[in-house]
Amino acid sequence: MSQRIQLAAMVLRDGRLMLIRPQIGAPWELPSGTFRDDQEDMDAAMDQILAAFGVNAPAVEDDFVETIFLPADEGKVVFNLYAPSEWKGEPAVPPGMTMG
Repeated sequence: MSQRIQLAAMVLRDGRLMLIRPQIGAPWELPSGTFRDDQEDMDAAMDQILAAFGVNAPAVEDDFVETIFLPADEGKVVFNLYAPSEWKGEPAVPPGMTMG
């Protein structure tokens, strides 16, 4: 059985939750990314993921919320959820994605 680690963040500003649509017609999701085998620190990886979306969360290591284990076809997904208590930047998404 394999295991994939997914990192995601609940990014809130003015009572609005940042959601990403990775492609047209796909479901909305939290800003997220996969923790890769070449990475060693989950907090640093979450920081990199947020930076890719234009978000700078200076205390992301203190903003970890919960780990959720989800079944998947290939085994399971370990879903680590963060909620940045404060952050700076102007959220943006890469080409092909939309933000809501």
